Amino acid sequence: MKQQKIIIGICGGVGSGKSTVVDLLEKNYAATVIKADEVGHLAFEPGSETYKKIITHFGDDILNETKEIDHGKLADRVFADSSEKEFIDSVVHPFALDYIRERIKVWRKTDGRLFVIETALMFETGCDKLCDEVWLVTADESVRVERLKTTRGYTEEKSRSIIAAQINDEKISANCKKIIMNNGSKKELEAEIDDSIDRSIQ
Repeated sequence: MKQQKIIIGICGGVGSGKSTVVDLLEKNYAATVIKADEVGHLAFEPGSETYKKIITHFGDDILNETKEIDHGKLADRVFADSSEKEFIDSVVHPFALDYIRERIKVWRKTDGRLFVIETALMFETGCDKLCDEVWLVTADESVRVERLKTTRGYTEEKSRSIIAAQINDEKISANCKKIIMNNGSKKELEAEIDDSIDRSIQ
C-alpha cells in the first residue's frame, strides 16, 4: 500500500515557536521544509524577472553600488506608501507560490511523506491553498514576550508592540486544522506534534 503524502502549512506570530515546530518535523519526521519568507528573498536577486519589475517600478535609486536592491531604501519607500507595499506583494507573492509549487512537484517524486511550508503570512500569500492542512503555532503573549527578550534581546515594550502589530491568532485559527499551543517545554511540544502527526498521516 502506497504511503500517504501530506503537505502541512505552519504559521504563527513572532515568538510563538513556529520555527521550533518546523525544526522538529524536519528532525523527527524527515520532513522536506521550505520557508516562504526565505523564498521571497530570491525575488530580489539581480537579473531575475521580479528584480527587473521592481527596478522598473521604483527606479535605480533603490540600488546599492553593486546593483543589488538596498532593502533599507526599499523599505523607506514601501512603508511611506501602502500602495507600494501592495505592489511589492503583487510581485513577490506569486513568485514565491510558483517556486514552492515547483519544489512540491519534485518532492512528490520522492519517497518523502511530509512537506512543510513555514510562513508568518500563510493566508495573505495564498500558501494555504498549497497545503492539505494548516497548523497554527501559538503561545500566551507573556510567553512570547519572554522569548523575544531572551532570544532577540528586545525590550518588553518592543516585544509587545511587534506582537500587537501582527494579525491576531483568533482571526486565522478558524482556518487552521490544528492549533499547537506552545507554552511549555520542548518535550511537551514534541508530544503534541507526535499526536498531531498521528492524526494527519495514517
